[in-house]
Amino acid sequence: TTDISTSTSSFKSQSKVKIAIVGGGSLGTWFAGQIAVSNPGAQVLLVSDWEEHTRSINQTGLLFNGQMIDKNSLSAIGYQDVNLAQYQGTMDQIIILTKARNSVKAAQ
Repeated sequence: TTDISTSTSSFKSQSKVKIAIVGGGSLGTWFAGQIAVSNPGAQVLLVSDWEEHTRSINQTGLLFNGQMIDKNSLSAIGYQDVNLAQYQGTMDQIIILTKARNSVKAAQ
């Protein structure tokens, strides 16, 4: 397994790293939480087709490993509400964590 804190260590030198994660299932949500917790000041956008999940994150935050991540660090948006092309150049990273059958749609 990959230690996400090692993978994101280069972000720690940046004060306001911006990362979009496409895919709001268990893996995408875990990565979003881990990045937000291990990189204070980071702004993480979780893109998901799971409407209840995105609404819950935006209203109450995300409880991750016993720590509450508020909406200033992590926000969520539905696939139908976003065109990832609009984020090119404004995000430091866009990570796609969808099922294989959805990866082409996610990358467009």
